[in-house]
Amino acid sequence: SCDLIITLCGDALDKCPMIPKGVNHEHWDLQDPARAKGTNEEILEEFRKTRDLIKERVKKLTKV
Repeated sequence: SCDLIITLCGDALDKCPMIPKGVNHEHWDLQDPARAKGTNEEILEEFRKTRDLIKERVKKLTKV
């Protein structure tokens, strides 16, 4: 049982099981940092950017 389901990347939106009726659904179309290319530091930075985006969006949800 839940009130809100959040999917994060295109694959999740396309492959997610059916969202139950009565449950709010938001799709946050974020780049998958696991697909990042570059040096270890560049890849780590992509993970940090994604983490920060998720953090900010969750903060907005909790202010409602």
